[in-house]
Amino acid sequence: MEKIYDLAFTGNMSYPPNVKAAHFLATEIIPLLIQHKPNIKLVIAGADPHSSVKRLASKNVIVTGWLDQITDAYNQSKIFIAPMQIGTGMQNKILEAMAMQIPCITSPLAGDAIGATHDANILIAENASEFANLCLDLLQSEKKYSMLKTNAFNWVKSQYDWNINGAPLLEMVSS
Repeated sequence: MEKIYDLAFTGNMSYPPNVKAAHFLATEIIPLLIQHKPNIKLVIAGADPHSSVKRLASKNVIVTGWLDQITDAYNQSKIFIAPMQIGTGMQNKILEAMAMQIPCITSPLAGDAIGATHDANILIAENASEFANLCLDLLQSEKKYSMLKTNAFNWVKSQYDWNINGAPLLEMVSS
């Protein structure tokens, strides 16, 4: 599938942590990226976008709302970005992107939740400037991009494979 977006962010777009992340992405990170890449495209995809998320739509920011196949947003994007500022818990959206061999950039909050390692299988940024610089680095370095997508896929497969993680439960149930 053709990569028509530079960046993607997905999730339930009425969920407060996703709303806050979408705002941070569109109002803090994208303006920095536009300075270097005026035609950068971000897709914000997910169910039930809050009215404030819908208002983020612009020439550079596409807000899709519900997609029948959320995998389309991943497949059409070069990088998955999840600048989570609040909230806790497992970030399945990041694991999904990693499993689809999409390089990911996230905050320490989300990176720590999944146990990923900065510069090995994910990139972690703490502020808008760091997010923008990591995006530009990945978009400009095919070698880094390729390494990160491969490492992310291998890592998520080794850490979150159903057969590996389900084996202890299956063992208990079978006994």
